Amino acid sequence: MAKASEPKPVKHFCGMLAGDASLFTVAAERLAEQYGEIDAESEIFDFNFTDYYEKEMGPGLRKKFISFRPLIAPGTIVDIKLRTNELEAEIAEQVHGHSAPAKIRHGQTSLSVAPSSTDGDAKRLGVPRSNSFERANGEGAIRPINLDPGYLTLSKVVLATAKDYSHRLYLGRGIYAEVTLHYQKGEFVAWPWTYPDYKTEGYHAFFRKLREIYLAQLKNLGPLEDE
Repeated sequence: MAKASEPKPVKHFCGMLAGDASLFTVAAERLAEQYGEIDAESEIFDFNFTDYYEKEMGPGLRKKFISFRPLIAPGTIVDIKLRTNELEAEIAEQVHGHSAPAKIRHGQTSLSVAPSSTDGDAKRLGVPRSNSFERANGEGAIRPINLDPGYLTLSKVVLATAKDYSHRLYLGRGIYAEVTLHYQKGEFVAWPWTYPDYKTEGYHAFFRKLREIYLAQLKNLGPLEDE
């Protein structure tokens, strides 16, 4: 009978989606304060695979990935996903100022936003106020940025989500996990349910680079076992 054992630590990353690329810097700084030094960044990709997000986020969306040097226990992805939900709301509050919407919806989760903020808060956090943001996005957006945390192992890329589906497993506290890509013969490979953007070579190149960083970190921890 196989004995239960603790899993190896995993490589934490976060995907960031926004119409205003300056928000990537804002979010990255806030995330690094909490999760440690950023050790890899992707290029900025055009996000034109779906119009699903346009109602809340506006047109002309772009996406970028960052990863964090400290490895994490895989079970902590629940807390991380809940925290990134909160951070989305905090950034939205600063972008919109005192007129921030009462709620920002993230999948099936409604995120309450505090009713007041000040110009001082926005300057302190480095968040563009609503006028500049609206110029960048036409009529502005209810949800200025979408943060999608996940983790990488030697064999897969896992995303955290607040939405259930047939291929997702419940982790707890309203959060599910999806194996979005698997590693096979030197390449990351999509599943039938993989999001279209995660099927692109640009994303795969970033995750291959991230896997090399992660592998080097694991070697420093001690002998490796096959996954």
